[in-house]
Amino acid sequence: MNQLDPNFDWVSARAKCSPDSVIEILKQQIESDVEKRNTLLSATELQYDIKFVMAIGSGAFRVSRTRMGEMLEYATFSRANDGVKVIYSSAMNISPIETRLTLSDDQECKLRAGERELSFWQFRKLSLEPILFSPEMVGW
Repeated sequence: MNQLDPNFDWVSARAKCSPDSVIEILKQQIESDVEKRNTLLSATELQYDIKFVMAIGSGAFRVSRTRMGEMLEYATFSRANDGVKVIYSSAMNISPIETRLTLSDDQECKLRAGERELSFWQFRKLSLEPILFSPEMVGW
């Protein structure tokens, strides 16, 4: 069982739990997720030349599903006031995800979406699953 530090420096930990630092961590983790997903393409995805691509811009990045190099659908990740925001392409008909940062009772930096506290991997799953594992591939 993980023991919580009774002398936990929550002020320093919360200061490090900033949108700028979290978006950088997520960018690296999502880049790894995209690379991993491309190694796991199904025979059908290979047949239709489906790939997943990450594009990094100024203060934001985008993960897209492509077919023969043409972008089909995407999610754009950007820094929000006190968190991270994800906006999907209109074709996906998915509401944006808006989070704010918080320290959990487990002394970890987490993203709060509504009433849910999400660890980084949970946030990545929530935001990337519609792109990386869509049950309906547009254009097939």
